[in-house]
Amino acid sequence: MIELSLHGRGGQGVVAAGELLVKGAVKQGIYAQSIPFFGGERSGAPVRSVVRISDSPIYTHESIKNADIMAIFDVSLLDVVDLHILKEGGSLLINSPSSKKFYKIIIRWMQKALQSLCFGYLWLAFGK
Repeated sequence: MIELSLHGRGGQGVVAAGELLVKGAVKQGIYAQSIPFFGGERSGAPVRSVVRISDSPIYTHESIKNADIMAIFDVSLLDVVDLHILKEGGSLLINSPSSKKFYKIIIRWMQKALQSLCFGYLWLAFGK
C-alpha cells in the first residue's frame, strides 16, 4: 500500500488532487481512497487529504502515521505540518515560489528537529 499525505490551504486543490489520484487509480483497476481533513470551510484555512493506493482492498479509514509521500502545496505550512510522519526514505514534495525562502524554512525546521532530537537523546541518557 502506498500512503500519501497532501497538505495545503483551502482553495489550492488539495482535496481535488487527492480525489483525482484516486479516480486515476480506480480507472486502472487499483484500490484507492481519499479522505479530506479540514476545519471551517473558508478559503486559506489549512487542509489535508490522505490518499491510499493498494493492490488489495483498503479497510482502514484513519489518518496516516507513516506516509510514503508528502506533498506540501504551501511552503508556509512547513511550520505546522508534522514532517515526522514521513517514512524513512519517503518522498517530500514542497511547492515553493522562492528557493531562498524555501531553504530558510527548511533550515529552520531542521534546527528545530535537531534540537528536539538532541533533547530526546539527553533525556534518554540522563533518564529524566
